[in-house]
Amino acid sequence: MASRRIEKDVELRLMVASGGRCEFPGCNKYLLHDGMTFAACIKGQKAHIWGFSQKGPRPNKLLTDSERNDFSNLLLLCHECHLRIDTNESTFSVQELKKHKMEHEDRIFRVTDIDPSKRTQIIMYKGKIVDRVGSIDYNMASCAVVANGRYPEDSLGITIDQTNISPDANRTYYKFFHDTLKQKVDTYILSGGKDGLAHRHFSIFAISDIPLLIALGKMLGDITTADVYERFRDTADWIWKKHQPREEYKIYKEGTSRKIVALNLSLSGTIMNDLLRTCLDDRNAKIYTITIKKPRVNSIRSQKQLALFKATIRDVITNIQNENPRIEAIHVFPAMPVSSSVELGRCLLQKGDVDMKIYDYDKAKGNFEYCLTL
Repeated sequence: MASRRIEKDVELRLMVASGGRCEFPGCNKYLLHDGMTFAACIKGQKAHIWGFSQKGPRPNKLLTDSERNDFSNLLLLCHECHLRIDTNESTFSVQELKKHKMEHEDRIFRVTDIDPSKRTQIIMYKGKIVDRVGSIDYNMASCAVVANGRYPEDSLGITIDQTNISPDANRTYYKFFHDTLKQKVDTYILSGGKDGLAHRHFSIFAISDIPLLIALGKMLGDITTADVYERFRDTADWIWKKHQPREEYKIYKEGTSRKIVALNLSLSGTIMNDLLRTCLDDRNAKIYTITIKKPRVNSIRSQKQLALFKATIRDVITNIQNENPRIEAIHVFPAMPVSSSVELGRCLLQKGDVDMKIYDYDKAKGNFEYCLTL
């Protein structure tokens, strides 16, 4: 008769390699405490990949007891997932289960191998986007952070949620959301002061209207050390992509005005300069345009591409002010990805730059509308 005896060192190795979590993909349940009382206990079950019994699922009569009960043939599973794989043998083949085991244990190894100095505080900013509500999942944010070589500071992150509040009667829409956002940022992020921030790293996940994303970046500024993330529609995640081609930025300038200067950011779509001149009511407005060969959503897909954008936009803003020393503000018309919107705000100098007047496109009116001055 086959023996179910699993050596203690094999049990210990399985617990460590799995991180004490269910190895079934998508479950990840922690199995070393009670889910209700959090009292310490072992709830995990040692499931066989090649079946234990010749009459059970996934039998293999060629295996010895030692091979059958070896670490390589065992998964740590919760009761529900153990039952799931054993009652759906056609779905969960040996090859499939070995793949899940390898992926889970590799992930645990990578996470625990991250240097302690790579700790980061996840910030999730959720705002309204016209008639839609932004949504950010903490687990997806955590996966993006780990894929980027860091680990979350805690299991909750900092959430700034503006999806269920409405402006008061005394302030315009954007003024209201800007002021409430600043209050949250000051309270939950910047309260440690400059010295405290110097020792913290932040990972920023944001979904909101572009003017408020730029405002968030300006509030955080360059005092904070941070990584900004982008949500990708095609992969439905926030994980930065590897080996992306270098995106060459094209910079154009037209117009003769010495007083009205605008910045056209045509990155996720193309903005026609005539539309800006109509909005500014100045046919001679001097317009600087930054664009790419094919403006599109998710035009920034890697951190290197984002860093190049940040360096480019900073240079252009500096050049605009050097070439137009009498201007009091730059009128900014953005069509750009989330990450570049936040980084635009972060690269603005708190005292050294002129005001930035931020506009947003109103589809209902077919024109840009002024929103905020930063």
